[in-house]
Amino acid sequence: MKRRHLIAYIDEDRDAIDRFRGRVYESLDVIPFLPKPELDEFVDELFNSGAEAFVVDFRLNEYRDDDRDPVNYDGIELIEKIWRIRNGFPCFVLTSYDGAAVEEMYDVNFVYPKDILTSDKQAGQVSFAEKIGTQIEHYQAALEKKDERFHQLLEKSEIEQLTEDEENELLDLDSFLERSLNNQNALQPEKKKRFAIGRIDELLKSTNELLNVLKRKED
Repeated sequence: MKRRHLIAYIDEDRDAIDRFRGRVYESLDVIPFLPKPELDEFVDELFNSGAEAFVVDFRLNEYRDDDRDPVNYDGIELIEKIWRIRNGFPCFVLTSYDGAAVEEMYDVNFVYPKDILTSDKQAGQVSFAEKIGTQIEHYQAALEKKDERFHQLLEKSEIEQLTEDEENELLDLDSFLERSLNNQNALQPEKKKRFAIGRIDELLKSTNELLNVLKRKED
């Protein structure tokens, strides 16, 4: 049996939140969120929710049905803020203004028209809920693979000297995980410094050898 995923849905309209939950309840558990005025605080709240993906309405300051403080960002800005903290985290924008959303979003593959929730599924087609679940699984599998390799190289570095290619790979993996997991698995600063110093020493050695060769030629 396929695992159910926990996602967050962000919309300024409570009725729209209820409609969304009604469309995806068979395969997804949904945490509802109304947008908050302070973007940074709201993003922290979203991450702390434990949601595995975020689905966001494009227009977050329309159809207000109460006296909440105004929201000065849209769904695209919210997702781009999320991605600056966790690169590639599963996010989707739902909109009735797909032309405007596409113009703002640098990766249009994450923008979907709202009627995708109400369209009848044809044979062979993948539902929106299934797309969300698949994207979550691809993202998590990629992280696990990178994280496993990262720790393999990290453990190896404790007992023997890594090759230059392995050091490069470890630093690249560290950067990837740092961007994806918000520094949770980043290399300790002293280890980064050690690798960097090793590279600088090698560069200085090569430079000095080249200078000596050139000097001998001049003599």
